[in-house]
Amino acid sequence: MLWAGRLRLRDLSLRRDDLRTGVVVTVGVWLLMQVVGVAVLLWTGEPVQLNETWLAGGALAAIGALVAQLFGNALYEEVVFRAFLLNQFRHTIQRRLTTAARWSVLLALVASQVVFALIHVPNRLVGEGLALGQLGPTLLLLFVWGTLLAVVYYRTGNLFVAIGVHAFMNTPTMLVGPPDVGILTAIVLGILIAALWPRLERFTDGTRSDDVDDSYQQPSN
Repeated sequence: MLWAGRLRLRDLSLRRDDLRTGVVVTVGVWLLMQVVGVAVLLWTGEPVQLNETWLAGGALAAIGALVAQLFGNALYEEVVFRAFLLNQFRHTIQRRLTTAARWSVLLALVASQVVFALIHVPNRLVGEGLALGQLGPTLLLLFVWGTLLAVVYYRTGNLFVAIGVHAFMNTPTMLVGPPDVGILTAIVLGILIAALWPRLERFTDGTRSDDVDDSYQQPSN
């Protein structure tokens, strides 16, 4: 992408100035997930104790899975499907259809997240053993997740925030409480971040939401 498209890291929303805000928000999301995990256990009358994931595989395995998301899968998918493909589609649609900016963003969002969902088909068929008839619901869910992450990226103007939310949606790394509670909490917090970001910015030295594509350069044809 960088070489063929003559792009810079900044064009893919990988900006050093955004990193601090991304780390602060990611740590904050994780801490809130733990609070919710404790609250759920207390509500259901279950003992508050260390999650089985940490007991079975050890801290290194649990932390390693999260690191693999932050510096691997989540990072890769956010760069490719949100920072790159979403913006590329938007530029192409705007240039060829000369449509309004908001419609270009909407069409680009749908197109890029359809690709994001479809790219998971081999994994779902081979890795998880799903039949063709079972693909519909999982692809729809992937599309919805991708759309949420795209909105988080556009609203915050910070790809690192989307990477953090994405990582916890895949690997919640709960100290206490069920992993499913962590995933659901990460999704809800992602929605809240997208909705309330202008107010949240006051508590982080973050970027403006309109920074998403300020310096983006279109690749040469």
